[in-house]
Amino acid sequence: MKHTTSYLTFVALFVSLGLGIFSARAEDISFETTLAATTLNVETPFRCSVQNLAQQQISTTLVLNKDDFKLFPTQASDPLPSYEVNGWTFTNRPVDIAIQELVEEAKIVVYSEEVAYPDLNATDVFGELESVISELCDAADIFYRYDAKRQELYLSRRNSFELRLPDNRTVMLAILDALRGANIVGATPDWNTNSILLNITKAEKEVIEQLMADILKDAYILIADTNVYRLTPYTRATWQDVVNRFGASRVHASRNGLMGKMLTMGHQAEAQSFMNTLAQDFSIEPISQGIAIVPNGWKMRFEVGRCVVNPAEKSSLSILLTTQIQTPKIVDTTVTLDTYAGEVATFDARTAIDDELAIIGIPALTQDNPLGQEQLITLKLRLIRLITQQEQEGEK
Repeated sequence: MKHTTSYLTFVALFVSLGLGIFSARAEDISFETTLAATTLNVETPFRCSVQNLAQQQISTTLVLNKDDFKLFPTQASDPLPSYEVNGWTFTNRPVDIAIQELVEEAKIVVYSEEVAYPDLNATDVFGELESVISELCDAADIFYRYDAKRQELYLSRRNSFELRLPDNRTVMLAILDALRGANIVGATPDWNTNSILLNITKAEKEVIEQLMADILKDAYILIADTNVYRLTPYTRATWQDVVNRFGASRVHASRNGLMGKMLTMGHQAEAQSFMNTLAQDFSIEPISQGIAIVPNGWKMRFEVGRCVVNPAEKSSLSILLTTQIQTPKIVDTTVTLDTYAGEVATFDARTAIDDELAIIGIPALTQDNPLGQEQLITLKLRLIRLITQQEQEGEK
């Protein structure tokens, strides 16, 4: 017996020392995601190649079905017990406390994910328990979920949802851009199931429901093929010289922003022709390339850093595009340049579909710019018409 005790003591001491050594070494390790994994973006192949995506994925007509759009919580709620609320009244009480008092007789425990909830008042409330709790949560802009087996009611300001979409990448990209334009962050697309996972508030849920309704109603989506370049001048030529050489008649309009100018050129003036003219006075370095897609009447956000050509390139610049399609050929467009530090410039224009837009005169976004570098942004607008299956059958 003594031998066994001694052996076990030795093993325990060895394990203790071993764990101590491991802990000391672990403290010296920096547990951070590697740079290669941090910069991974599975959206890049679909988003960040204007030419390939335009040829393979973008068409002029898309057939949609209303049933293809579904937004539902990832965790289902069980029905609440059938209780009748008769003349319930409370004053200036946090909604979670009020609900706990309401369901106490039914032996339901309430769990709140947040610390503080809005205070509510109610006088002579009548109705089924499920209906009353639903109205209280709507008034407080919170979600609830009931687990009947555990008799537990969960309250939260945010809830996880899945948004199922049609089997079409153009629609997926349009939804993602519109969500980002509406400042709904953290949307995670699953390209295999054509769905987007979201953790959203009630207000954000209403925005998404309105977005889906508008897509089915307005029947148009605008596409902007977007390129961002860094220009380094090696002559003293001015932009006036560039436009004169390119052909003044090929530039239809010039609009001023708080910073820079936006040129509108007809579809016959291909972007490559304009770039060839620039190349006589500027060294042209591609920074970012991709497509931005926006449903009619909504705002999209194209993040330049998401589609950079050089993975080491960092950019806080975003290009926001808001549209109102007047006819299948004419669109009112607002283009905004935005950074982490705030808005850089905004341009309003009425343009034709398939026009070329070029934003010039934006200094490179660096603290020190001795070379006088600029950022050039080009946008080419295209239109997608959405039709239902019934409309398609009627056109045959």
